[in-house]
Amino acid sequence: MTKVMAVLRTLFLFGIAAYLLWAMPLAIMFSSQATRDAACFKVPDIDKVASGGWIAVAWIAMETVFGWSRVWLEGRRQVKALKAAAAAAAPASKPGA
Repeated sequence: MTKVMAVLRTLFLFGIAAYLLWAMPLAIMFSSQATRDAACFKVPDIDKVASGGWIAVAWIAMETVFGWSRVWLEGRRQVKALKAAAAAAAPASKPGA
């Protein structure tokens, strides 16, 4: 279940970042003239909207990193448990002991 949630967060992160890039023209982000002429976009505070969008993307990216790190740690714990179980069962099954 943890891996499913990490995959869903990753897909949502890519989706929201792609939508934000599509919805917000790049000229607004990098051009001072475009920010002065933001009234033509019918959004008076386009900088605030853009900042809020990128803060949301950063938050989702942080959750995605934490989700994948949790998946990685759980995988390592399972591998260690399997190795320990195999090592404990191996000496008992040796012939000629």
